[in-house]
Amino acid sequence: MARSNRDILVEYAHVMWNQHDVERGRTYMTPAFAASDVMHHLEQLFAAFSDLRAEILEPGVIGDGDLLAARILVSGTHDSAPFAGVPPSGRHLQWESIRIFRFEDGKIAQTWAMQDRLGLMEQLGAIRSTADEVNWGAGGR
Repeated sequence: MARSNRDILVEYAHVMWNQHDVERGRTYMTPAFAASDVMHHLEQLFAAFSDLRAEILEPGVIGDGDLLAARILVSGTHDSAPFAGVPPSGRHLQWESIRIFRFEDGKIAQTWAMQDRLGLMEQLGAIRSTADEVNWGAGGR
């Protein structure tokens, strides 16, 4: 029985994001996606955050067929290389990402992401936090 795209996505997240096994992670991608800028982004993250991890949060992976989405908590210690122009800070950071994955023939062919880059940059110390100055209303920021 063929594995579902959902199972492939969960396994990919573990192999790529938690084990940092880039070569094995590429096997979950179409050749075109494996050659895209996403790999450069991942290499930057792995270089800067030695213990980078990703956790798929509730409600888990959602969707059917070739389009799936997941809410992901990314965390790690900024300890081994500059990131976004900021030298290693030793800070443990975490930020959320909502990702949509498009599959072709059981492989990840494309992703779209909406990430809390503002929160990440604040935690890095690259920009000043306004969290105490702005009332973001119900639900926090």
